[in-house]
Formats: sequence, structure tokens, C-alpha cells
Amino acid sequence: MPKGFQKGNKGKPVGAVGKKTAQWEELAESITGEQAEKFSSYMAELWDGGKDQKREAAELYLKTVEYFKPKQSRVENRQDGDTIIRIVRD
Repeated sequence: MPKGFQKGNKGKPVGAVGKKTAQWEELAESITGEQAEKFSSYMAELWDGGKDQKREAAELYLKTVEYFKPKQSRVENRQDGDTIIRIVRD
């Protein structure tokens, strides 16, 4: 048995957070806190700017919004033959 190993030792205690997990949580806190405020201020400056800055703001907005509202996939409906489709409205 290796030195320092105790029989029955199952690793980290329940609820213990590893170093990498703690780093990811810290990064997430920074992104959703301080960095989000800076990004919001930067976007406001762009929207208040000239035509080129507004275009840049719109592009950044569209790229960012996909993280919160993913694009919907296109759906193609096809009908074969003489099938009748009845639309019922309430």
C-alpha cells in the first residue's frame, strides 16, 4: 500500500470544489458581473455613435443574443398528392 494512503479513503469530501471548478466559477462570476457591465457600457457608446458604430453595435448584439436565444432551424413542409390539410383555429 502506498505511503500516506488510508484504507477506505474515497477521495474528496462530499461538496468539496476542485481547483479548476473554482476557477471556472470565478471566471463565470467575472463575465456575468463586472465584464457584463463593461460590455453594456461599450454597447451604449456604440449605439450613440455614428452610422459605422451603430452597424458594429448591431453586429455585436446579434452575435451576443444567440447565446441567450438560439436561432430556430428552418422547417420545410411538403405535401404529397391530394392530402387535405384542415387548419382549426380557436
